[in-house]
Order: sequence, then C-alpha cells, then structure tokens
Amino acid sequence: MKEIHLTEIDSTQNYAKNLILNNEKNVVVVADIQTSGRGRNGHTWTSPHGGLWFSFDVNFHSDFPTLVIGIAAMEVLKEEYNCELKIKWPNDLILDGKKVGGILCEKVNDEVIAGIGINTNVKNIELNTATSFFNKTNKVVDNIELMKKIINKCNEFSSYSKEKIITIFRSNMAYIGEKCFISSLQSEAKILDVTNDGKLVVETGEGIKEINSGEINVCI
Repeated sequence: MKEIHLTEIDSTQNYAKNLILNNEKNVVVVADIQTSGRGRNGHTWTSPHGGLWFSFDVNFHSDFPTLVIGIAAMEVLKEEYNCELKIKWPNDLILDGKKVGGILCEKVNDEVIAGIGINTNVKNIELNTATSFFNKTNKVVDNIELMKKIINKCNEFSSYSKEKIITIFRSNMAYIGEKCFISSLQSEAKILDVTNDGKLVVETGEGIKEINSGEINVCI
C-alpha cells in the first residue's frame, strides 16, 4: 500500500476521496495535523499534532466495515497500551468513559474509504468527553508503525465470519445496560445489544427497537 505522508491537510478523508476519484487505489494518507478533521454526521474532529490521523481505501469486502475496523483498531491499541478499551456503537473508541478515537467509513464509487483518528501522543486534553492515550499512560508511540499495525489487523479481521465479528464487537460494547440519548429516536433508551447484522438494539418506552443509524450520547 502506497503511503502519502502530509505535514498538514484539511482532511485525510477528503484527500483520499480525491485520489479514488482520480483512479488511484491502494493508498493510505496520513497527516501530522488536520485543520478540518471530521467524523460521522458532519461533526468536527480536533486533530492536533501528536495524534494519528489517516485514511485508506478498504481493500476487503465486509457488510459492516466500520465494525471490522473498530475492533481491529481496538485490539491493536489494547496491546500497545495495555489498557482497557470499549467501542461505542458504531464507531467510537472509548477509554475511561471518554472518546479517544473514531472511525468514519464512506463509499466513493465502488470503493470504501476508512478514516481513523486516534488521540495517541496528544497532550493536555482537558475535555469532559475526550482523552488521549498519552494522558492515560504517558507513553509516546510511533504513529506510523501503529498505523501499519492497525491496517494489517483490519486485513486479518476481514477474513473472520460475520458471526465472529459481531461476537467480538458485542463483548466489547460500551454502555450496555445504560440509558443513553439516541439521536435517530430523539429520545432516551437503554442499550441492550447489537443484532447479527450490526444494528443497535435498545429498549424504549414503546418496547424493543433496532436502530441502524444515529448516535449514542450518555445521559448524565
């Protein structure tokens, strides 16, 4: 996979999308800083120096690439930092109840581009909703080597059955049994599970529902 390393860019995801539109494939774009990093539903993602910000075209088929990439990144980061991580459905990595990374998958023509942002060596994050691995461990990692490990793990996990992917995801889900605000419902619901096709299962005042889009916000 060809690697393009940029000092600063608005968004590695935008850069990678343009490459795909120009028929350049099998490329990973990594930047030291993103000035307009973004997550799902148009949310901004602060991407200062020290973090790992990269996008690549996914060269494997999966019915739910976000889940595959999420658990692959989680496994690599658990091993690297020797700490407990959870995944907030469908795409956030959670450390000590705060967001430490996220995944954004987008389709361009027939290609899927995955963008990954992880607060690795980022210092002095003082937010109620976000943290960094450096804040937790004081460990400085080689971001490029970590990126390569994550991509390799993604390719490894892509060979797993759908059932195995869901089993791993389910066993590492954040906020199971907790009441959260679900954006697509515009109401609170208790997080119960995921279905075998990756939908979120919640309990509302109207009964059990399956959700295939939206965001989870923890009720305080």
